[in-house]
Amino acid sequence: ADKILVVSSFLTFILLDEQIELWMVLLIILRDMLITSLRWLAIRSGTSLHTTMMGKIKTTFQMGAIFVILVLFIAVSTKQRNAINQMYELGQANGKSGYQVAYENYTIFMKSPQEFTMHNFNWLDSAATFLPYYVMLITTFVTVLSGLRYIVTNYELLNPITIIKLIRRKN
Repeated sequence: ADKILVVSSFLTFILLDEQIELWMVLLIILRDMLITSLRWLAIRSGTSLHTTMMGKIKTTFQMGAIFVILVLFIAVSTKQRNAINQMYELGQANGKSGYQVAYENYTIFMKSPQEFTMHNFNWLDSAATFLPYYVMLITTFVTVLSGLRYIVTNYELLNPITIIKLIRRKN
């Protein structure tokens, strides 16, 4: 159930927020598909999947990211949210990555926050110009690390010959 909540939230964020990039959400979905496949292979082979604390840390980061992004959606006005989305659209139209736009906004926020006040942005609006991107970036990184950790601790399930035998098995 938490996978459905996480994936549907992140997919919704892609539609509502230019800061949340498709590649981030795809990596999260691919990791979940990988772990689901590993669980199926473990069940078919009669073994258990070796889990680590990284899975719980990943879930904490994902739920935290959803919380932070939702709070910012609620707290930032639609007008300001549209202005933030336009910043990212304009940056991408000028060949900048989402990371570059977020970094520029973070730098302005830290060095000269008065530049945001010229656009009628308060402190929270200003933070919302970079915070969702960085929260998602860190969450994606932790999610990928968690997936790699599962692969390393369950490498014996990924033997191609074993996989073929398990797929062909009737029960």
